[in-house]
Amino acid sequence: MITLTKQDARRFILKKQGLLSRDFSGKESILSFVKQVGCLQYDPIDVVGKNAELVLFSRIENVEKRHLHELLYTERKLLDQWDKNMAIYLTEDFPKFTYVRNHNLVHYEKDMLDRSAIHEVIAYLKNHDGVTHHDLAMGELNNRFTWRTNKLAQAVLDYLFFKGDAIVYNRDNTKRSFALTKNHLDETLVEEVNPHTDQASYQAWHLLRRIGAMGLLWNKRSDALLGIVDFKQHERKLAFERLIQEGKIYPCSVEGIKEPLYYSAEDQPLMDAIKTHKVSVSKRLEFIAPLDNLLWDRALIKAIFDFDYTWEIYTPAIKRKFGHYVLPILYKDKFVGRIQMNSAALTKTLTIENIWIEDDVDQAFSGLLNERLSAMATYNGCTTIVNNSTYNIT
Repeated sequence: MITLTKQDARRFILKKQGLLSRDFSGKESILSFVKQVGCLQYDPIDVVGKNAELVLFSRIENVEKRHLHELLYTERKLLDQWDKNMAIYLTEDFPKFTYVRNHNLVHYEKDMLDRSAIHEVIAYLKNHDGVTHHDLAMGELNNRFTWRTNKLAQAVLDYLFFKGDAIVYNRDNTKRSFALTKNHLDETLVEEVNPHTDQASYQAWHLLRRIGAMGLLWNKRSDALLGIVDFKQHERKLAFERLIQEGKIYPCSVEGIKEPLYYSAEDQPLMDAIKTHKVSVSKRLEFIAPLDNLLWDRALIKAIFDFDYTWEIYTPAIKRKFGHYVLPILYKDKFVGRIQMNSAALTKTLTIENIWIEDDVDQAFSGLLNERLSAMATYNGCTTIVNNSTYNIT
């Protein structure tokens, strides 16, 4: 079993995450990055960009917010779908989630009693794109608990989405509209046979996907495994064992961590490069999104990076240690602090509310911080930066 120092482990993860060196640039490289990590977690909260937009900002040079929207809703090379909770993944991966959609079908169909309503919505979708519940004159739904809405039309649209018969056609801020899947995706993707023959094969595939997304992962309960269907402790154990037996993952040990960590066999060349010190570390500073792939297992990040992060947006204000939307600051191969900022479209102003520096930084840090703040302002369409923090920026 390979033994890694914590520094080795950090650099392996960061290289895998596209955060150690500048590996991606421009709109089309978004697809390469998503392929590398599997998916981006979607969250609608927008303080200085939505979660997925912030993930891309920290990885992709010359990226604009519109690029993601175009790839999702114009070119449809990406899909707004279900993976790690609501997520964004490559359109070509659509058939691989057939097992997930079939599971959703069983879960939701028992509460979708009005079959005539389903047929009515499908008939409407055949000739209309960008459909919302406002376009459908239907009544109310008795079972609000399952659907989180009392609108029958919205429940049917959600049902068709979870089933895979409808896709998100567009998002206007947080508002979704829908269209028939077969009207917009290639027929071969829609009709492709489920590649997973049973639950065990599906779970092993999805676990491997998450290990690849993280870089390193342990066989423990983890938020990095959210969204894998019926994946309890026993199933997780069997899936790890299966992947080990099939030679698809390898164990390694990291100094100071009792449990073995696992990495994808496909990443062995990267592991070899890390062990032989052939991976360089650039002077790079990034702001990391609260639901960034890197932070999917915060206990693991604490163990490897010695950095404790809690997203305090749902923490009562009186109990918050930092703020409701604070981003960790990654500098070279370590977390060195946190920043709270917000953008105002009306005044085109990026406001720095607070900066906490928690580790030693060198002279290059301040210059790189200013560069990334300027880039963040541009990314959000801001022309002015206001610093309300006590940290001196120029």
